[in-house]
Amino acid sequence: MNDDIERDDDVRAWLSSVEPPQLRLNVAGTIKAGQARVRRRRLAVTGAASVAALALAAVPAVAANLPRPGGGAQAPGAQSSAAASANPVSCTATPLAIPDGLAGKGAKDDLVSIKAVDPSGRYVVADTYGSVNNSPAAVLWTDGKPVILPTEGESVTPLAVNSHGVVVGTGWLKAAPPMSGEFAWVYSDGKAGRLTMPAGYTQDISINAVSEAGAVVGTVYTEGRRHQAVVLWPAGALDQPQILSALSDKSILGVWFGTDGEPVAWSRSAGGAVLWSADGKHRTLKVPAGASQWSLGTVRGSWAVGTAEIGKDPAPKLPGRPLTPLRWDLRSGALTIIPTERLRMAVDVDPAGDVLVWNSIIRADGRAVDLEVPDGRQAHAVGITDSGTTVVGHIVAASEHTVVPDVETIWHC
Repeated sequence: MNDDIERDDDVRAWLSSVEPPQLRLNVAGTIKAGQARVRRRRLAVTGAASVAALALAAVPAVAANLPRPGGGAQAPGAQSSAAASANPVSCTATPLAIPDGLAGKGAKDDLVSIKAVDPSGRYVVADTYGSVNNSPAAVLWTDGKPVILPTEGESVTPLAVNSHGVVVGTGWLKAAPPMSGEFAWVYSDGKAGRLTMPAGYTQDISINAVSEAGAVVGTVYTEGRRHQAVVLWPAGALDQPQILSALSDKSILGVWFGTDGEPVAWSRSAGGAVLWSADGKHRTLKVPAGASQWSLGTVRGSWAVGTAEIGKDPAPKLPGRPLTPLRWDLRSGALTIIPTERLRMAVDVDPAGDVLVWNSIIRADGRAVDLEVPDGRQAHAVGITDSGTTVVGHIVAASEHTVVPDVETIWHC
């Protein structure tokens, strides 16, 4: 529809340099191997990733800056929740228990990797590591108690979970013909089953979100990636997928549910992020001047977050430009560039506008709330709850030269 909307190939290549929020295992789990390598080289990250929900309420952005973490000035449009204002200056870490039986499923060394948390914080999902760089099992924690989900396939990756414990993800069957063994799945009430795919769309399946009502949305391609479709599986009718024809072949990079419960997608253009509604209407959310690379992340309520490379990196040992977290107020369109001192990749946002970066929460009023880690370790956060008081992710080595097991962790603030 816009001539300047670019194909996503160059963007996907850049995004693959860091750990994405969801992982598609479509050829013997080779992407999984890349993810493992990236997690061990996280100090050398050169770009930002994490594609997530974007509410269709944005107007062109106006740059604004928060004070340095610890400052008390209020960012334009920012409203901190009462719970956030009472938070301590750090979040206490609790390791998540690993379920018995992973070895019997083919998982190596009880290694798991958290993928998502539900809005309430009751449910957390993770994939696992197999002997052939696959994920042979999916794990669900309910109030801290883990179970292995009864999913089929040589590789299964949970990608989203709602506050009713409904989990959605993707899988891969080794026995299937090359490039056609992918499938999407849903878990609910103790049972797992496949999502029905629209006819002809069998490749690069990406399941992005499950709504509170149980609807599912994602993207998928035809053979050879000739055509892309955005697919909605309605709540209560997951066997009746609907192709959102107005979004077909628009180089969609992510699609989620907006604040009104309707699918919202985004693609990339020369001017910024193009936000699409299901009927094909679109507008552009501006990115900072001077950003050499950028990506949009999560949206909740009236906030969106992303990460950009801006300026010169002050640490010569790190390639590329410094990673800078960004937050958009989708009511006013204001863009806030968030200053941080350490790992600077924005991975999530809560409805109050608190931004989660890898190692801390930057509250909407500018205060930093650190994620507790042992000496010699660092946090790699994955998601934050709607209340802004629970975070999930990994505790990892502080240096790529240190070999220690990652610890899947929940932080309470």
